[in-house]
Amino acid sequence: MKTKTILPNRVKEICDERGISVRELSRLAKISSSEMGRIVSGKEQLTLKQTMTICGILNVNSYEIFDIKFPKKFTSGFDDVLLGSITIWLSEASSRFKVKLTKPEYTRWTTFIYKESLSQNLPAPKTQSLTTTVIKILEIAQKKK
Repeated sequence: MKTKTILPNRVKEICDERGISVRELSRLAKISSSEMGRIVSGKEQLTLKQTMTICGILNVNSYEIFDIKFPKKFTSGFDDVLLGSITIWLSEASSRFKVKLTKPEYTRWTTFIYKESLSQNLPAPKTQSLTTTVIKILEIAQKKK
């Protein structure tokens, strides 16, 4: 059986803070209640589309959903879709290549990839490729330990 690395999310906690039930969020986001239950319990990874939809409904940024801490200066005027995409791509690639990342590592690598993507004006497919390359390098490094 293939094990997946799932980036923990704060969907339930943010719903509670906003006074909205997970069931109502599920309805508004057009996500089945059973799938939303798996997402909230950490058994299923949010997709990029689900992340952006939930962010819009709850009026939060993607990094808040995943509880990734960035310096305020980093998140001022940033592209949340790009940041959310990188976060999801990191999670997918780390799961595919069985690379465990801590939250500080998610923050570090998301920040690095985001800055590189902007500085080199990379289109989304190239940014996703860079994300996968970073995870492949980390996989090699972890195997050498």
